[in-house]
Amino acid sequence: MANDDETPRHRIGAVARLTGISTHALRVWERRYGTLKPRRSDGGDRLYTDGDVQRLRMIKRLLGLGHGIGDVARLPAQELEKLLALHDETPSEPQPALDLVERYLGQVERMELGAAEQTLAGAALALPRRDLIDQVLAPLLWKIGTRWEAGSLHVAHEHAASAMVRSHLGAMLRLFAPDQGAPVSVATTPTGELHELGALMAAVTAAMSGWRSLYLGPNLPVPEVVRAAKTSSADAVLLSCVSLDAPAAASFVVELDASLPAHTAVVVGGHAAQSLSSPPRGVVRVADLAELESWLAGRVSPTTGRRAARSR
Repeated sequence: MANDDETPRHRIGAVARLTGISTHALRVWERRYGTLKPRRSDGGDRLYTDGDVQRLRMIKRLLGLGHGIGDVARLPAQELEKLLALHDETPSEPQPALDLVERYLGQVERMELGAAEQTLAGAALALPRRDLIDQVLAPLLWKIGTRWEAGSLHVAHEHAASAMVRSHLGAMLRLFAPDQGAPVSVATTPTGELHELGALMAAVTAAMSGWRSLYLGPNLPVPEVVRAAKTSSADAVLLSCVSLDAPAAASFVVELDASLPAHTAVVVGGHAAQSLSSPPRGVVRVADLAELESWLAGRVSPTTGRRAARSR
């Protein structure tokens, strides 16, 4: 009689829920790395064992600890257990998310872009979306900026690293399908502000908070932002100001606030936004994504997910 651990019983959707690994990733790992060899039901569906589920959980943990999927995908369960034990026995081990950030930046500096992409993909699989943004992507963007300013990262490095982060954030944004009655936000950057990833992270944060989130891209003039907000009946415009000088940012915000419908709030964040003095009454300034999330959550009904009363 077969051991229960070896009995095929779980369909791929159940395995995805049990492990937190998407069905797409499970299929890719099977095809590309031979990670698992599931049996097939009479109808052709993949069937996984309890042992497969446990092995996948260990692989996910190792990805979160900084290992690449290509390094651990084919390891037997005993080897995965040994690797996890090594981490448990290391008292001074860095926090896994910080380790991932440093690993990624080192790979970018050496132009090992395939390995860097794999590191980000592993982090996306291993961490919940909110943790991925807060613990990996946001610190990563800050480190990219500071190292570029210090000269340790060149323009090619910065562009390559940012392109990969942009791709992952865009993929995250496409995963959400909010309620049709959800409040609407549009996210962008002011004219002259070319650093778009803060606005893209704001758009993803809005989607995670139950909003219907529209990302417009960077560097838009006031009339285009207003047109998009009016067409979509937006409840909020999310602006990211990172490198724009304070007078230009203030001028843009004042003009935008005066041009929008009364029910559309302006929420501004980013490094340059913190230097804005006396923003107009309809403008909300947030210090970070956590503060933005709190503001957004306060405008979604906790029972229906629909928009709460809109006011500025």
